[in-house]
Amino acid sequence: MRFTRPKFKISTKLIAGYVVVIVLFIAFFYLNNLDFQKKSTDEAVAKEINGAQATFKDIQQRDTFMLSSTLTTILRDQTIESIFLQQDRDALYNHNQPLFDELQEKYGITGWNFFTPDGRMFLRMQEKDNYGDQIDRFTLKKAEATGELASGIEMGKTAYALRVVAPYRQDNQIIGYVELYEEIPHFLTILKDQAGSDVSIVADKKFLNKADWISVTQARGIKNNWDNLKDYLVIGATGDTQSTQECFSGKNVQLVSQGKNIFQTIKNGGKEFVCGGFEIIDASGAQAGALMIVADMSDHAVLANTINHTGTVYLILILGIALLIGIMFSRSISKSIAKLSKSVSLMSHGDLDQRVDIRTGDEIEYLGKEFNKMADDVKKAYRQQEEKVRQRTVELEQAKTGLEASVRERTQELEKAKAGIEAEVKARTDELNDTVETLQQMNNSMINRELKMIELKEKISELEAKLGQKDNPKTSI
Repeated sequence: MRFTRPKFKISTKLIAGYVVVIVLFIAFFYLNNLDFQKKSTDEAVAKEINGAQATFKDIQQRDTFMLSSTLTTILRDQTIESIFLQQDRDALYNHNQPLFDELQEKYGITGWNFFTPDGRMFLRMQEKDNYGDQIDRFTLKKAEATGELASGIEMGKTAYALRVVAPYRQDNQIIGYVELYEEIPHFLTILKDQAGSDVSIVADKKFLNKADWISVTQARGIKNNWDNLKDYLVIGATGDTQSTQECFSGKNVQLVSQGKNIFQTIKNGGKEFVCGGFEIIDASGAQAGALMIVADMSDHAVLANTINHTGTVYLILILGIALLIGIMFSRSISKSIAKLSKSVSLMSHGDLDQRVDIRTGDEIEYLGKEFNKMADDVKKAYRQQEEKVRQRTVELEQAKTGLEASVRERTQELEKAKAGIEAEVKARTDELNDTVETLQQMNNSMINRELKMIELKEKISELEAKLGQKDNPKTSI
C-alpha cells in the first residue's frame, strides 16, 4: 500500500496552533483590559457624579438652613409684621428694600414674597409691580396644609429655585405667608469649582413659559436657546463647548429619567469626556429636570491606555518567548517523527535493515525503540517466511514432477481406452447397420405381403360375387 505525503507537517500544525492560541489570548487580554478600562472609567465618572449629587444635596441642605434661619428672623420682626397687617404694599416694600439688597448681596437670596392667607401674591420684593396672582406651588400648599415651614426645589417662571415658605402668625392666627428663595443655577458654580467639570441644569419645558423665558434672555442680554431642544431647556450652564452641547441634550435627560447616570463618551480637541448626570427632585417628590455633568476623563483614559498597552506589550513578549520555546519543541518533535517516518517508508519498500536512533527521553524515543523492536520482529518473521516459502517451493516442485508423471501415465491409459472404445464403436456401428438393413428388408417383405393379401381379398370378393349370381338367377332378371 502506498501512502501519500502529508499536506502539512506536524511542526507546522503545532506552530500554527501556538500562534492561534497566542493571538486569541492576546486578543482576549486586550479586550478584557478595554472592558476593565471602560468599567474603571465608568466607576470614576460614577464617583464624580455621586460626589456632585452629594454636593448638590449638601448645598441644598445648607442653603435651606440659611433660608429657614433668615425667614425665622424676618417673622420675628414686629415692624414688618405691623406693616403687613396694615396691607400697605408700598410701605412694606420701602421698609424691606435695604434688607433685601443685603440678603441678595451677602447670601444670594433672589426672591422675597408675601402672600395673603388665601394664597394670593401680596408683594414680590424683586418685582414690586407684579402682584395679585394666585400661587399654586407645592411648598406654599404644604405650608397651608401643615401650618408649618415647608421647603424644597420648585420651578419658577424661568429657573429652579430653592424655596422656604412659613406661615405668618399673630396670636396663633395665620395672617399670611412669607417666602424666601434662591435660584439654584448658582449651585453650578460651586459644583464646577469642586469637581472641575462643566455642569448644567436642564428643565422640562412643560414647567416653563416661552414668553417669560424670552423676556428674561432679552433682559440679561443672552442668547435665546428655547428652540435648541424639543422638550427640554438648558436654563443654566458653566460652559458652552462642543462637548457640553452633545451632553446637555434632551435624549440624555430622558436617560436620566430611566435611571441611568452615564450616557456617552465624547472626544473633542484631543481630550476624552464622559457625559453623565442625575435627576433633580422637586418639593413634591417628582422629577423636575436633571443636572448634567461633562467629566474630563483624559488623564484617566491616558493612564488606563498606558497600563493596557504596557500590559499587552509585556504579554506579547512573554508569549513570544513561549512561542520560540514552542517552535524549538515542535521542531524537535517534528525531526524525530521525520526520522521515524523515513525509516517506515524505506521499510515499506523492502529495506528491513532500517533502524532509528531517537534520544529525546520522551514518548517519541519510546516509540522509536518500539519501532526498532518491531523491525527486528518483522525481519525475523520475514526470514522465517522466506524459509517456509523455499521449502514449500521444493515440495511443490516435487509434487509437480510426480503429478506430471501421473498425468503422462493416465494419458497413455486414456489413449488405449480411446482406441478400444473407437473399435468397439465401429463394430457396434457395423452391427447396427446390418440390423437396420435386415429390418428394412423385412419391412419391404411385409409390405409386399400386405399388398398381395389385399389383392387376394379383392379376387375373393369378385369370386364370391360371381358365385352369388349363379345361385340366384332371378335376381339378375
